[in-house]
Amino acid sequence: MEPRTDLQRDRKAIERWLVVHLALLLRIRPEDIDVQAPFAQYGLDSLTAVYLVGQLEEWLDRDLPVGLAWDFPNIEALAKHLAESDATAHS
Repeated sequence: MEPRTDLQRDRKAIERWLVVHLALLLRIRPEDIDVQAPFAQYGLDSLTAVYLVGQLEEWLDRDLPVGLAWDFPNIEALAKHLAESDATAHS
């Protein structure tokens, strides 16, 4: 197994990034975001979701599907998927 690089992110780091950026986009406090709550609970519209995925794509330095927020309905599920797919791609 290869050592992890700075570009690879673990699930908790991805969760933290998503919480902070979702809070900024929605103008709410990060501590008010539940990582298990559906994105829909926060009123995330399609434009904001696409923007968030674009920003996440830049941070992770990898291509992501535009509909990612619909495929994984909450921060926890999305972060887990991204961390696992990143680990698989680099193993």
